Amino acid sequence: MKEIFLFFFGLFREVEKDNGRFKYIKDQKPIHVIFGWLQIDKILKVDEILKNKNHYKWALSHPHLQDREKAFSKNTTYVGKDKLNLDGLNKDIPGAGYFKKFDKSLQLTDNNSDKVSYWNLPNFFYPERDRKLLTYHKNMSRWEKHNDYVLLKTVGRGQEFVLDTNYYPKTIGWTKDIFEKNIT
Repeated sequence: MKEIFLFFFGLFREVEKDNGRFKYIKDQKPIHVIFGWLQIDKILKVDEILKNKNHYKWALSHPHLQDREKAFSKNTTYVGKDKLNLDGLNKDIPGAGYFKKFDKSLQLTDNNSDKVSYWNLPNFFYPERDRKLLTYHKNMSRWEKHNDYVLLKTVGRGQEFVLDTNYYPKTIGWTKDIFEKNIT
């Protein structure tokens, strides 16, 4: 089985402290930023957790299990590896965590766009030929190929976007570079 790796992104806006309180900086637009990661060790079905509560006590506080009557049997919980395993990465990094500060390498939103959902990605993300596309982004009109980058007009929905790195092997090096730059 290939490694499964997730980056988490969210909407952020720059703040400043004013009289001891944080406030948004005027004229600073919100941007999508990668803030965390999880390299999957195990995938647990909610049903499995509920049937083996004694073994999975630590998982009972997970949001997918909070309302047990509404807990969907199709829901899953992802358990991270103890240590990140990424070829060529020479750092001791937990299998799940968050980046402690902002760096441009974590920004997804294109600086030249008024829309936070327009992402500037390295050009090797472009879905050429018979490559599987990023989930929810099969409409090729969402993709604009430029010389040194790709502009992706992301969909407004989606808790997760899945990219098969077998079709996009350069994304592994990109991921490694993100960790090299942002984990000290």
